[in-house]
Amino acid sequence: MVSRREVLQLGKACLVIAGPLRLLGNDSGRRGSQDGLSRQAFNAVLSSGFNTQDQKGNPIVLVLTAVLDPMPVVSAPGTPELDTFLLQFYAASDPLPQGTYNLQHPILGSFPLFIVPSGGSTYTAVINRLKTPLPPAYSIPQRAPKRDVPAAAGIRPASLLETPIVQTAVVKG
Repeated sequence: MVSRREVLQLGKACLVIAGPLRLLGNDSGRRGSQDGLSRQAFNAVLSSGFNTQDQKGNPIVLVLTAVLDPMPVVSAPGTPELDTFLLQFYAASDPLPQGTYNLQHPILGSFPLFIVPSGGSTYTAVINRLKTPLPPAYSIPQRAPKRDVPAAAGIRPASLLETPIVQTAVVKG
């Protein structure tokens, strides 16, 4: 079973990946547009095979076994509303590492999809789709740039940025 934390983390990664994919349009070789990759489209092809290749170029067939709803995620006010669902696949092959694979399907066409091993021969993909278009003035938040912090007392600078500073004091009575 996939935990809520894993779904949210995968969702963030997929959202970051989905931005550049929107720019591909129909040049990526798929039929139609990404609008065709909806929950309803995947439900219509449940139990069918998606062809792809492993890193060595060997053909792999991923069988879509489920289209699932994750735990409800409440959007913060002022953020885009998302349609989020999970795809579960089964592959009777050597384990595939986490990564983006170009999937081909006779009905849905060809499209890239980020999949993650979820135990045994099963794989999960998290789909986050905008329910409405982004307003023209909306900008995707950017991660703050890391500052150069001089190393002190053998502490790596990156760890200073990733770990909160905790100060303790001992008071003697």
